[in-house]
This record gives sequence, C-alpha cells and structure tokens, in this order.
Amino acid sequence: MRNSGVNAVPPDIKTPIISAPMAFASTPELAAAVTAAGYHSTQVLKEQIQKIRASLDIPTGEPVPVAIGFLGWILDRTESSDDPRLLAVLDENPAAVWFAFGVDLDKYIDQVHAYNKRTGRNTFIFVIISSVEDARRAAFKGVDAVETRLVGMEVPTPLPLFVLLQAILREFQTKGGPLVVAAGGISTGAQIASLLTMGADGVVLGTRFLFTPECEYSAAKKQALIKADLKSTVRAMAFDEVNRSNGWPPNCDGRAISNKVIEDYKAGLSIDERIAKFDESSRNGDESRLVVWAGVGSGLTNEIMGAGGLVLTLFEHFFEPTMIPLNSPLTKRLNISTPIICAPMAFASTPELAAEVTAAGGFGFLGFDSTQTLREKIHRVRTNLNIAPGEPVPIGIGFIGWILEMTESSDDPRLLAILDEIPTAVWFALDADWDKYVDQSVEDVRRAVKKNVDAVVVQGIEAGGHGKADAPPLLVLLQAVLNDIQFNGGPLVLAAGGISTGAHIASLLTMGVDGVVLGTRFLFTPECAYSAAQKMALLQADLGATVRTLAYDDVGRTNGWPEGFDGRAISNEVMNDFNSGLSLEARIEKFDESARNGDDSRLVIWAGVGVGLTSEIEGAADVLRDLHEETVSHLNRVTGLLA
Repeated sequence: MRNSGVNAVPPDIKTPIISAPMAFASTPELAAAVTAAGYHSTQVLKEQIQKIRASLDIPTGEPVPVAIGFLGWILDRTESSDDPRLLAVLDENPAAVWFAFGVDLDKYIDQVHAYNKRTGRNTFIFVIISSVEDARRAAFKGVDAVETRLVGMEVPTPLPLFVLLQAILREFQTKGGPLVVAAGGISTGAQIASLLTMGADGVVLGTRFLFTPECEYSAAKKQALIKADLKSTVRAMAFDEVNRSNGWPPNCDGRAISNKVIEDYKAGLSIDERIAKFDESSRNGDESRLVVWAGVGSGLTNEIMGAGGLVLTLFEHFFEPTMIPLNSPLTKRLNISTPIICAPMAFASTPELAAEVTAAGGFGFLGFDSTQTLREKIHRVRTNLNIAPGEPVPIGIGFIGWILEMTESSDDPRLLAILDEIPTAVWFALDADWDKYVDQSVEDVRRAVKKNVDAVVVQGIEAGGHGKADAPPLLVLLQAVLNDIQFNGGPLVLAAGGISTGAHIASLLTMGVDGVVLGTRFLFTPECAYSAAQKMALLQADLGATVRTLAYDDVGRTNGWPEGFDGRAISNEVMNDFNSGLSLEARIEKFDESARNGDDSRLVIWAGVGVGLTSEIEGAADVLRDLHEETVSHLNRVTGLLA
C-alpha cells in the first residue's frame, strides 16, 4: 500500500481539492480562498505569502497553508547553484512547494529536504510527472506527492489522464510511494469523484479556478473563458513565441484558447510578423490575440463564482453531505431521508423544484395544472431524476377539488390520466364537499380517516395561498387533531402553515406530527417559477407583510373558491385599491394597467406569514439540506434537556 502517513494531506485540509499554482493567474486572494500561489520573483512571492498570512490570520512562525509553484527551467536560468530564491521563499514557511518543468528537478528537491532537516520544518513537496519513470524518480527522491498529467508532447499519442493515472497507481500500489494527485481537464465534482474512486489521493484544478473573481485574469480573458466550448483550446508554442515566454524544456508546450494568434501561425507568418500583430493588438485593445491559458475543461464552465464557494460546490456536487436520516412513518412510507415535503403550488412549483427537493432527500410536489401540462412536467421530472419508464416517479401531484369538479366529468378523466404517469402520491385540497382533501378542522380529519387516506395535512391560518379563512393557528389546530385522531392504523399527520425553519420543524416533530409541508420557504429558490420581481418582493417582505383576502383573486380573475375560502398574499397596491373602496371594475383596470406598464406594485405574490424569516435566494437542494441539519440540531438540543 502507498504511504498515507503524517504527510498525507498538506496541510490539514477538509477536501482533496488543490488549486494549481498558475503564473499570471494565481493571486493571494485566490490562494487564501482555496487554501497555491503562482510563480513570481522572490520579493513578490514573499509579499504574496505575507498577504496570505494576514488574510488567513496565521501567526508569525506558523506554516502558511498554501503551496508555492516553482518552474525548474526558470530556477536553472535565473538562480545560482544554491538558489537563493527558493531558500528565501522557504523562509516564509509555506506549507508546500511544487516543482515542474525542469530537466533536473532533483537538486531542488534535495534543497528542500536539507532545509527541512536544518530548520525542523516539514515542507510538503509536490512534483509534476508525465511518465512512470518520472514517478519512480520522484519516489526515490522522497517527494510527498506526485501530480500526474501529460506536460508536453513527448510521445506521438499523448496518454489520457485515466491511463497515466492508472499506470502510476499500479506502480505504487505494492511498492509504496508518494501520494498521487491527478490533474488535467478536471472541472466538476463528478470528475473528482471518479478520480478519487480510481485511487487518486487528491486532485489539482487550474482552469476551473480561472472562473473566479479572485483570479488575476482580466475581464476580457474571463469573457473568453465563458464563451469557450470543449474544442476551444489548442496545444502550441505559438502563444509563448509572441508573448516572449520561450525557454521551456524540449517537448513542452502550452494549452490556451485558440484565437488569431493561432490563425497567424497557421497562415505561415514569420515570427517577427506574428509578434508585430500581437503587439499591435495589445496597443489597440484588440482582444482577438489575448493569451488565455486554459485546459480542455474550460468548456464545462460558464459562470464566474467565488473561489471559496467553488470548492464547496465542487465537493458537494458529487459528495452530498451525509444526511443523518430522520425516521418517521412518513420517511418510511415514502422512502425519503427527511420528513420535509415541498407543497404543491400553482404558479410556483416547477419540475426542477420538485425534482431537486426529492433528489436531496425530501419529497417534491407539482402544483395543479392542465392534464397535458402536468403530464409534460412529470416527464421532465422523470428525466431529471433518471427514472425509467414504467417506474413510479418519486413526487406528488396536487389537485384542487373545486376545479376538478368544475372542469371534469364525474369520473375525473384528468385525475386518471395523471395517475397513468405513476406519481408516488396525489394531494387533494380546497373543496366544499370534503371527502378527499386537506384538513383545516377536526371534522375534516374525521371524514378523511373514514375514507382511508394515507395522510392528512393540517393547515393553519398562517399558510400562504388559499385555505379556509377561519382556520385556527397551526399549533392550536394541530393539537386538537392530535388529541382526536387514533394513531394506531390511522393516517399520517402532516403540519403546514408558516413553517420556515428547522426549529419550526423540530418543534412540530416533537409535538407528534409525522412530517411537515413547506411552501413559502421554497419560493426563495431559483427553481421556483416566480418572476424576479416577485422574488424581490419576497426578499423585501417582513413578518407583517401578508394579508388574507379575496382581493387578489378578484383582479386576477381566479374566483370560484368555495364559501369560506380566501388566500394569503403579500400586501401591496391591490389591497390599497380594495381598502379605498374602489369598485371591482376600477380595481381590475388598475391591475391590468400595472401589468401592461411593467409596474410591480400590483403583483400577485402568494406567500405565508413565514416570508419574513428568509432573506436570500438559495438552491432548493441546499434549502432542504439546511432545514434538515437545523432540524437535527434542534432535536439533539431537546434530548440534551433530558439529561
């Protein structure tokens, strides 16, 4: 087995992700956020390390948890035999150094070993390799880690990363040796997972970290990265020639985004002509000849995001945080990890929202819609979750009872058509003739029990959207239902209305419910169908922002609700028009005029009282995980009270 001793991870990091040292791209901010600085002059490197030390609040004398990259051929060309630049940088106590692209790197490795022995430090040594022979030499020299990637064009057909990595891993499997980290074209969490599964001890990413605000690349270079596809890069010395960065060892070249520099080269222009065109473009601000070093993975990314968040995203994209399952009758019945359901919300639910919630361990619903639209949405969920035809789709479909009765014949062909798509669950709500639907009184629950439903949703007055206008507060109604219902063999009890936090969920589970239903909390997600203006209103809302009324149904022409039902929405000019005594016709006219003019003051934004407890837009899967973790934390707190 390979060595995995005290130097296994440099330094004590939480993910096996390393940002490559990139000349002209790495910055102290990038290195600090990822926690590796690019190659530079002695003084600049020392200043960068000092900035990182300050940024990370590392005391003087303690190792700085970054790596410094050194190019062997530049060390050979610019330093004397004892390499004062290398030793001067080691004096700043970086946790690791990284050597690459030299005819003979052994002397620099020896210098680091001697320095460590003399000072008692433990500077970690990375070396880039491109063959099994390189790996053997590195192991013999006692380096801590080798980075496997093809650095040049030494062979007629370059080895793909998977082939080279496998060869190195086999070499070290029985003999022992340094850690093996993989590099080259890695841009996603799935790729990282596959390489770690293969046996790599970690990964090195360069190009992916170019897509960060911390990267030193200019805005124009980052725009070129964003526009790149999988075929945009090319390996050539043409960029080094016009950039006057020649001197690389034999068989080494560079990969960059192809542009007019390559066109000039292919056109057969002389080196002097190509340099003249390059310099002219630079003087004139012409971006068609920028030198944008990047790997083939540049085509897998199309956005700029912070380096710290990127590391978390890469890791969590494939390695989902281990969710401590919460066991309840609901989780067992639906085979889910957490008893959190995303409510079916007409005008807000989407296939993406339902699928994300389900994929993260909860249970998603689609809101009521036409038969054809619902079928198309279910097909999208099936695709998103990779569910084979004929298998149940692990989401539910919400039906509004009075609309079913108004639009369908007695045997509800719409309902049957949707059941043919094999959703795992259906939800019935909001009908005057109660034999099927959501419960907002103890009497409703008793009728549902007689109809052998699987679960009753106890919805309090706090809920957003539509419900009974005189429903009691959730905690009062829920207690009455729990007092009345027979738990043995009876339906599951789910709570809904104003629930926005893990603390809410924990308190309700402690009270005795089998699960919870959240609607408003999932409106604050990019997957929700609400417009940007509607989401901005959500973000600006406080705890007193909502009101129960039929005024929004009046102007939105969504009337027809049974007697005693109304809806909760964010109060705005629609309510002001209503409260000022304007006629229905006048209110509708103002509403329509606002819609035509793009005036956001009369938007219809259904939301519950919990709207004021959320202040950011976050992915649905992250929302669910955060809610679950907070719930677990509060449940653990309760158990602590029993000690």
